Amino acid sequence: MITELRLARISQDAIGACAPDLEPLIDAYEVELREAGVTDWPGVLALASEAASAVGGNRPRLIGLPMLLLDVPIGNEMELVFVELLAAAATEVIATVPTADQATLRRLRDRLRAQIEDLDEGSGGDESGVSSTSASALMNLQRRLFKEEERPIEAKPDDTVEVFSAPGEGRECVEITRRVLSIARRGVPFDRIAVLLRSPEGYRAYLEEAFNRAGTPAHFARGAVRPDPAGRAICALLKCAADGLSARRFTEYLSLGQVPDATSDGGPPEAIPRSERWVSPDFEFAQSSIEEAADGFQPAQPADDLADEAPVREGLPHFACWRKPR
Repeated sequence: MITELRLARISQDAIGACAPDLEPLIDAYEVELREAGVTDWPGVLALASEAASAVGGNRPRLIGLPMLLLDVPIGNEMELVFVELLAAAATEVIATVPTADQATLRRLRDRLRAQIEDLDEGSGGDESGVSSTSASALMNLQRRLFKEEERPIEAKPDDTVEVFSAPGEGRECVEITRRVLSIARRGVPFDRIAVLLRSPEGYRAYLEEAFNRAGTPAHFARGAVRPDPAGRAICALLKCAADGLSARRFTEYLSLGQVPDATSDGGPPEAIPRSERWVSPDFEFAQSSIEEAADGFQPAQPADDLADEAPVREGLPHFACWRKPR
């Protein structure tokens, strides 16, 4: 409750007039924060607002540049004040807000006098100019998933979105493998197909077994919580070359700690053998591999086997698998 009162920027006098018992509690809370040398979210916002309103050399160097608010929720008065100060100093401001976040839209319109534009209504369809009446199921899902009060536009049945359920993790992974093979039969390479797992610790073993039984090649990764430093390093080297061997770009590459270790005498490491370097893919071989994997998959028996082995849990979240149309 104290945090909510502080976020709402309600003065001590107003609190004392309405709830006098809370005033000494808030005072004691603030004293504890000062003595411990810590702060809470309202304190962080207060410090940020103070920095945003500073002038001269005390103002952070990023204040005053064009600003983009990408789906940033504004849930209370202190957050709104901080955004107001940033917007007042910025040369240009653009903000995107999900349609369902009416509270943020109202604050931006009433306090920042922002001009609201509905991108769904303005587009009238997809980026290629297709009418909304002929929108795909994937487009309907992307644009209207969180619009609870709006009836989805009728669309022709297609395979861009498919929802299915299964009695357990094992059977669910078998169904995922079937759909991967179905997509592969249409000519989509395996390296263009991905399976996103919300709970990888509970699904990876079942999914790996299903892929192995189907003879389907697969690569498992833990996701991208942060950019991979190796990928950032190669991008920095490419930008360094594109900028004419820029020293700044090369310094960025060095800062990522991906420089190969030197040899014992201090020389550069040996080059990778030519046989291990990347070569362009053989699409004819890839297509034949897809067909062999699809022909060798026996869906009925493995599905029954995995269904017997997999535990059945109530309330198991189901997958919604879709493929973006090319």
